[in-house]
Amino acid sequence: IPRAAARAKSSPRSMARATAFRLGWASKRARARSRTRGRSSSSAMAALAIAVSAPLSKIFVGYDQELCALTVRGFRLYAISYLLCGFNIFGSSFFTALNNGLVSALISFLRTLIFQCASVLILPILLGLDGVWLSIAAAEGAAFVVTLACLALNRRTYRY
Repeated sequence: IPRAAARAKSSPRSMARATAFRLGWASKRARARSRTRGRSSSSAMAALAIAVSAPLSKIFVGYDQELCALTVRGFRLYAISYLLCGFNIFGSSFFTALNNGLVSALISFLRTLIFQCASVLILPILLGLDGVWLSIAAAEGAAFVVTLACLALNRRTYRY
């Protein structure tokens, strides 16, 4: 019986499926499903953050109405960054998996230090207090552009 089970697990069809997914030869439908899941999860996180911003703010700063309103607005503005941060994290992880640490480090460093510092310094001058909250979303947007550029520039090298 154990040999029959071993043969069933290592059938040519199951081996081909495992090899295809490991090497990235997934069907177009499987890749499209994966992209849709990623978009829907970041949209769901942003929507959830916006929906629970008032109740969570009331828990922590419910003693002051003005501060609570300010916190709710900041929470909702910050939630916009959730729409892009997943893609940027994926891009950095993708290049790490491809053993391209330079591009991975570039994306991570620009995303977490350079773009955030620049946007925290510039946006409050232009937008006031909302600029502080939107600075992370702006940094994620700039990192999104860099990630797309890195993916486009390395497309031929890695054949994806």
